[in-house]
Amino acid sequence: MKCFYRNLIVAAFFALLVPFKGFASHIVGGTITYTYNGGNNYTIMLKLYRDCSGIAFPGSATINVLQANGTAFAPSRNFTLPGGTITNIPAVLPPCATSPSVTPCVQERIYTATVNLAPSPGGMHLYYSLCCRNPSILNITTPASVGETFYCYIPCYLDTWKEDFALIN
Repeated sequence: MKCFYRNLIVAAFFALLVPFKGFASHIVGGTITYTYNGGNNYTIMLKLYRDCSGIAFPGSATINVLQANGTAFAPSRNFTLPGGTITNIPAVLPPCATSPSVTPCVQERIYTATVNLAPSPGGMHLYYSLCCRNPSILNITTPASVGETFYCYIPCYLDTWKEDFALIN
């Protein structure tokens, strides 16, 4: 849990420092995850969700990679994920719910690639930032001018993990 709060604070810190490069009005959420494939290879997946009435998804997504202390790598380790297919997310309501007058429409686009990232002491921070949110959000002042940042942390993998169990007779 301590690690979760540390990562949350780091993500919030980066969100405040990073200039917004992408512009995709009506993004309603997303996630960024990784799978460690061994060696220096990782499969990175970014999922973005948008309001169907907004502008189109970005065609690709540039993932920024920072060192454990938050500074950029030299040379840069940033990479671009190509956009995949767009899927409509079905609206599912519980049986007791009253149907809205207009059924919300949400789409998902998955961006994925396998990349080679050399180990770095302390690990690496990956993030993707874009602007802007759905303007109909009520709990954010001027949401159409507020961006979103999606973040994950890759710890330093120097070797693959191995189990070593001793058999007791």
